[in-house]
Amino acid sequence: MKEGTFDYIVKPVSKLHLVETIKKATRYKNVLLENERLAYKKLKQTNMETVKILAETIEVKDHYTRGHCNRVRMLSSKIARHIGMDKDEIEVLEYGALLHDIGKIGISELLLNKHDDLTDEEKRSFQLHTIIGEHILSTLEFFRPCLKIIRNHHEWHNGSGYPDGIKGDLIDLSARIVTISDAFDAMTSTRPYRQALSLDVAISELIHGKGIQFNPDIINIFLDNELYSTIHLSSNYISKVS
Repeated sequence: MKEGTFDYIVKPVSKLHLVETIKKATRYKNVLLENERLAYKKLKQTNMETVKILAETIEVKDHYTRGHCNRVRMLSSKIARHIGMDKDEIEVLEYGALLHDIGKIGISELLLNKHDDLTDEEKRSFQLHTIIGEHILSTLEFFRPCLKIIRNHHEWHNGSGYPDGIKGDLIDLSARIVTISDAFDAMTSTRPYRQALSLDVAISELIHGKGIQFNPDIINIFLDNELYSTIHLSSNYISKVS
């Protein structure tokens, strides 16, 4: 019993006793499975709340990006569903999207909120946020599936991005998705150095970057299905409020 046996029966076996014992064992097993399901659901909810809190710590430092991480999560999730990613993959994608900028914790607020163009040295310092973010989360087993998103969401399709200069299909699929969501929301949000761009201008920039910065197939899915439509409204609202 200590090793997990539910019950035992004594020979000679009574058919009635056997059937009743099996029924009780089945009910007990179903209760255990339901408890496991509820515990797993609660754990997932807790994990998501933890990730959201971490994402909010970024936005405290960089108030111009308020709501940015969550909008990137929503956009990325919509793209993922359209390309047929499964539930578990989308869950990892959402965590990674929420935390894609976690490395900004290690970047100076003066740099994050600078109104003028960054110098070359400042750009190099800013670009370190991808590596810093990966380093912060690499010690936590739960976040390891997200690390490629954190590190590679600024890689370009043609290989001219950072920090690794990888290109095409060498870039993790989830990172390619987040790259598009991140760029779109950044363009349609007010930043220290400029006002939010209009939807038409942002779409034009995405089309211009197709095959250069962005994966062409994912861009086509994003634009052809107008996956930006509902998110864009909230983005514009947040931009005006900020």
